[in-house]
Amino acid sequence: SSIYFELVADRTCAMTAAMGPPTVLVVALYMMTGPALQLSNRAILRSGFEAPFFVSGIGMAATGLVTRLCVALGVLKVLPVSREKLPYGPVAVVAVASAAAIGCGNAAYITLAVPFIQMLKATTPVIVLAGLALTGVERISLPMGVLTVIISFGTAVAAYGEANMVVIGVIFMVSSQFAEAARCVATQHFLQGLKLQVWDAAYYLAPPTGVCLLGMSLVWEREKLLHLQWPSPWLLLFNSLLGLLLNVSNYMMLKSTSSLMMKLIVIARDLLVVVWGVFVLQESVSSLQIVGYAVSLCAFTCLSLVKLGYLASPKNKGE
Repeated sequence: SSIYFELVADRTCAMTAAMGPPTVLVVALYMMTGPALQLSNRAILRSGFEAPFFVSGIGMAATGLVTRLCVALGVLKVLPVSREKLPYGPVAVVAVASAAAIGCGNAAYITLAVPFIQMLKATTPVIVLAGLALTGVERISLPMGVLTVIISFGTAVAAYGEANMVVIGVIFMVSSQFAEAARCVATQHFLQGLKLQVWDAAYYLAPPTGVCLLGMSLVWEREKLLHLQWPSPWLLLFNSLLGLLLNVSNYMMLKSTSSLMMKLIVIARDLLVVVWGVFVLQESVSSLQIVGYAVSLCAFTCLSLVKLGYLASPKNKGE
């Protein structure tokens, strides 16, 4: 569900930064919901219910259903968008790419360790940035290019140090990253001018993305769903509620922080997941992986600062 938050994060943060710093409660909620959803997905998938697209699909469908119900009851208001401005074609492209990113990303949890997945995720900004640059959406400056190379190098070192690498898990994770890049490119080309906020994106995009995920599950997981031992319905409901709570926490964060603070909190949250995987889940991490991830994390922090203009030269800042 967080892909819809990422769609509008930088713009909304810039618009609402003047509202003051986030409260401790809001930051704590945001820090917990994302990792909790990841770990909940992992627990369901590793319990023997290896249907990642189905699990993701019901969560996304629940987000879309609750959002539309709240709008119908007047609890939420969304930006009215005509069919001419939001045609079926672009929505379908974004929904398919989003579904592939979410489903493949969850599939990686079946075979890969949580810390290693987080380390691989460090290259996602590199792939997204490359996709945006190749399609002419964004220009890459020399500092950004250097930092993306450093991120890639750090991730390669971390991958080299992984003792329990499963090829199919890496394939799923890399596929998720490329699908995320495709989603970003499609969003920039087709939907950027709509100025969608968090709940607008959930209202218009979550339902078709949920349909795509469930459709992919029907194609690829149909036999599994007939023979797998299903988890408790309450666990699936809890997982869906976590996805909805993640959107709520994203919305609250966007209303109370700046782009810089949001980026730093996201970095801290990803680091928290790695620490949890090592010390709580008892998943092994080598010294080489720690070094590689530290390099990627530092480079990603600098890349975020460059993109936000905090590390621009005095000449560039004045332009």
